[in-house]
Amino acid sequence: MAEVFRDPQFAGPLVPSNVEEWISHLQGRLMMQRQQVTEYFAHYDGEISALAFAQAKYTEEFGDLFGNWRVNISEIVADLLAERLNIQGFRMSEEPEADEEASEIWQRSGMDREAPLATVEMLVGGQTFLKVWGDSEDKAIITPESALECAVQYYPGSRTKVGAALKWYFDEFGAEWTELYLPDRIYKNVRPAPGKQWETTKDIPNPLKQVPIVPLRNRARLSAKPRSELASIVPLEKAIGKLAADMLVNSEFNAYPQRIIAGLELLENPDGTLAAPIKSAIDRLLVFEEAEVKWGQFEASDLKGYVEAINLMFQIAATVARLPAHYMLVGGTTQAPSGEALQSSETALVSKAQRIQRTSGEDWEDVMRLAFAVQGDSARAQYWNAEIIWEDAEHRSEAVATDAAVKKVQAGIIPAAQAAEDLGYTPTQIQRFDDMIAEDQQRAIEHQRAMAEITGGIGGAAPAGNGSKANEASKPSASNRGNTARKIADR
Repeated sequence: MAEVFRDPQFAGPLVPSNVEEWISHLQGRLMMQRQQVTEYFAHYDGEISALAFAQAKYTEEFGDLFGNWRVNISEIVADLLAERLNIQGFRMSEEPEADEEASEIWQRSGMDREAPLATVEMLVGGQTFLKVWGDSEDKAIITPESALECAVQYYPGSRTKVGAALKWYFDEFGAEWTELYLPDRIYKNVRPAPGKQWETTKDIPNPLKQVPIVPLRNRARLSAKPRSELASIVPLEKAIGKLAADMLVNSEFNAYPQRIIAGLELLENPDGTLAAPIKSAIDRLLVFEEAEVKWGQFEASDLKGYVEAINLMFQIAATVARLPAHYMLVGGTTQAPSGEALQSSETALVSKAQRIQRTSGEDWEDVMRLAFAVQGDSARAQYWNAEIIWEDAEHRSEAVATDAAVKKVQAGIIPAAQAAEDLGYTPTQIQRFDDMIAEDQQRAIEHQRAMAEITGGIGGAAPAGNGSKANEASKPSASNRGNTARKIADR
């Protein structure tokens, strides 16, 4: 039985007292977490039918026709926001070596590829997790973990300090795995098949003395769980899907108008069923012998009401998601604004992205500090002034952004390196620029020296002594200086 871990910063121990209780407790949290996350990802992946709001009779009648109809705005909402949440690098401290080491950890972990995936998981599921551990050479590796497989328990009285974490998953061969992370020990267990006994494959001390998993939370609040960006969008998406399905059903029946026939004698088939009195088609004329037969047809219904209702729902969705109207084609416009109008229309979306940068940035900073702790760098693991370098959440034309950066440099407001960072260049690129500039300057100096040597060799050195005649003899006459210069140029 594992000893109950107590953190001196928090009152009392965590409630579970052994490994089995911890696994059972965190599995329960993960099961509840999965239900909500699975639904949101089903909407993001476009797997929810548009008939979700329809009654059973409606689905029975038209499910075969429009069961696969989808209106996926969840993907739009999440992806448009994720595109403005890209990390360029880290500013750990005033020493550039720490920034370079952080960049090395980032690249070694493949985070240029993995970080955008973690961002989408956070926005859609409400949270995701980042595990930090060492490789065979004790170099830190950052690994994103899905909220479908990972759950954490915070210390009582804390919203941020993780006291335990569990990863629970099945591999492609059907084996069930659990990885339990506690501040003092780490356990890894496997059950080869259902009904088999659990086997412990790892039981080691935790040298970090802290859980090596950091939650990446979206819309974290003081008294509530993290919230998905789709929480308010999913009901609107279902309503839009239902309205669109209604419109398609209406158009299906209005494409071939329904006719009414009265006063026509109905005949029966030999089996007692009613025979079709007529065969109607677009290219057929209806002719009746009976004079008392009357007929007509239903008027085609106007689809404009459906279009207006769907447009209203899209407008509400755009407002809730803080998206510019032209992203949702609200009002039927396909022409996006430009210039200041475009910048103004994206103000709410930019502010939303910047808020997420500030809140999730703290989690990313914890990840990098933990990475330094994994590598045994206790000093850098305490860099509390670390900052994330984000790409600009505001999309501006390159010409406008460059002009603004150049003016700030010329006015002495910012240095050239900061201007390059503002233009979206990564710390690695900026360092390469500095090296290139230094190389260009060195080449220019060497070129000047070479030209000076060539010029001095042609003109000849002045002979020693004070003889003015000798000095004058070594110089070309004023009338020949132009010819001499041309000869030098020709050579």
